[in-house]
Amino acid sequence: MKIGILDFGEIDTHSNAIETIHHTIANAVLAEEKGFTRYWLTEHYLSGIAWRNPEPVITLIAASTETIKVGAAGVLVPLHAPYRIAQDFKLLSNLFPDRIDLGFAKGTIDQKATEEISNQQLLTDFFEKIKKTQLFLMNKMEHVQVSPPSSIVPDLWMLGTSSSSVDFATEQKMNFSLSLFHNLDGALPSPHILSAFKEKFIRKNGYEPQVNIAVSVFCTEDNRRMEAERRTRKNVLLNIDGGAGECMQKIEMFANRYQVDELMVLNLGKDHVEKQALIETLLTA
Repeated sequence: MKIGILDFGEIDTHSNAIETIHHTIANAVLAEEKGFTRYWLTEHYLSGIAWRNPEPVITLIAASTETIKVGAAGVLVPLHAPYRIAQDFKLLSNLFPDRIDLGFAKGTIDQKATEEISNQQLLTDFFEKIKKTQLFLMNKMEHVQVSPPSSIVPDLWMLGTSSSSVDFATEQKMNFSLSLFHNLDGALPSPHILSAFKEKFIRKNGYEPQVNIAVSVFCTEDNRRMEAERRTRKNVLLNIDGGAGECMQKIEMFANRYQVDELMVLNLGKDHVEKQALIETLLTA
């Protein structure tokens, strides 16, 4: 089973944004050493986040590692021009061939912040913007080309919490990552979403897509610390907690339930020590 790390970029306790980015790079280097397969960074505009757009940090991580796949999970499509997304990730893919993942997400922010970040004409149909991004990546637009003009492109992932984007991912030949921690009411998405997606995809495209699930994990042997995390964690559903061995058993349970051979672990450690401890111990448990 393959396991990757998903990083929200939450600023470490008693630290600041720049120190947290340095810690993130160190964590990615360690994750590669320990055998993790991917390191994905999110795009968020909440307070307490070390970065907004993940591309600069993706570049730093890819340059500091050798084999681990690095990517965005995901780019908030409504906020960005397709050309800009394609140009950034085409360049990254050519600098670091076969290592860059581009995940598409539908999340938005409040209207006033959106107006400051982008402009109204950019806020068009979600799926049409992804199609246009793909055309730019393949240099199939008539008047503007992205650089470099090579055939190397990132692996494309649709990120979802339900089946709403499965048909689009099938049509556009995209991989699919299903999040299990976004529904704060505790309801988990059905495993049938992924099995149906794989069946449709193979039937239409003739090969099997990459799929994974994303789960939130807080790994500690300290029972008081674990109880505190359960009480205070509000922004995501806590899927897995416990000591390293218990966490690994629960990860395997989710993998079996959803019939996947890869999971992305959202590392919920509050500081560099806790985040690093999960990476150090999880795969050896």
